[in-house]
Amino acid sequence: VEYDNEKPDYYQFTGTNKATFNTKKGCVVKTIGIQYTDEENKPLSVTVDGAWLVDKESVHIGTNGWATFASDCAVNYNELGLEAYAVTLNPDKTSVSFTKVPDTDIVPAYTPVLLKGTADTDYKINSKAGWAPNVSTNLKASDGTSTSTDAATLYALSTVKGVTAFYPVKMGSKIPAKRCYLEVVKDASASNAAFYSLGTN
Repeated sequence: VEYDNEKPDYYQFTGTNKATFNTKKGCVVKTIGIQYTDEENKPLSVTVDGAWLVDKESVHIGTNGWATFASDCAVNYNELGLEAYAVTLNPDKTSVSFTKVPDTDIVPAYTPVLLKGTADTDYKINSKAGWAPNVSTNLKASDGTSTSTDAATLYALSTVKGVTAFYPVKMGSKIPAKRCYLEVVKDASASNAAFYSLGTN
């Protein structure tokens, strides 16, 4: 994104056909360009349907100090005062592991993460220009219709009797959009976990 009197911003988007980003406040956008990189050097076909002003995203950290979120933008959560974690379902399907995203890293757009912040606080999301390395995580983002099925149980973040963990979602109960979950395929040889603890309680 080039501006009349400011340095340009360079945003990275991976694996998506939709781009969302914030432009600099009070600046006039001069041009918006697209650079495409493909390992097989395939030709690029780009169409722009339009550009719209949208409300700035925000994420609410619950009274437990945690939340899950998948932003439409590439984000450096540390700059917002948040800690971001990737969540991995261990092979035994009875436990999970957490890996903190480095403070300097930009998390790519639409990437599900576990966030830690000040309890009961709203954080405005600002997009961040720059290289955004892939975050390896087993979390998935809900589109607003995600729910458990006969084939798989979804586990979403909640607090039950003072214990914050990923708890099973009842069939028919939909997870709100942009919130995240673990999907555990049902295995006849093993029972599903009652919950997946954050290890903080």
